[in-house]
Amino acid sequence: MSAQLNRSSVIYELHPDTVNSMKGVREQLHQCCGKYLNHDVSVRTMDGHVFEGNITALDGGHLYLSVAAQPSTQGPSPDKRALYYGHPRPPFYPYPYPYYNPGRVILPLVLYELLAVSLL
Repeated sequence: MSAQLNRSSVIYELHPDTVNSMKGVREQLHQCCGKYLNHDVSVRTMDGHVFEGNITALDGGHLYLSVAAQPSTQGPSPDKRALYYGHPRPPFYPYPYPYYNPGRVILPLVLYELLAVSLL
C-alpha cells in the first residue's frame, strides 16, 4: 500500500527515453567543452541568454564560466552596522588569502541548457 501511496504522489516523471537522450547530450557537451578549458568562449542558452567568459571547470552536469562582474546599478550598499573602537572596518576575507580573481565571478551553467558554445 505504501508503494501505491508514493506512486500516487508523483506529479511529473520524465520519460525514460528522454532521460537517456538528455544524458547523451550532457556527455557530448562535456567531451566537447573539456577540450577548451581556460579558453575564452561565448555561450548561448536555450532561454536566449548570451554569456562571454573563460571556461574554468566542468563537472558531471555544469560548465563553470568566469565572467566579468557587472557593476552594481544601485551603487554601494551602506553598511548599517555601527563600528566601535577596535573595529575600524567590517571583517573581510581572512588575511593572507586574497580574493580570487577580483572583478570576475564564476557562473555555473547547466550543460543541457546550452544551445551553442563558440570560441572567441
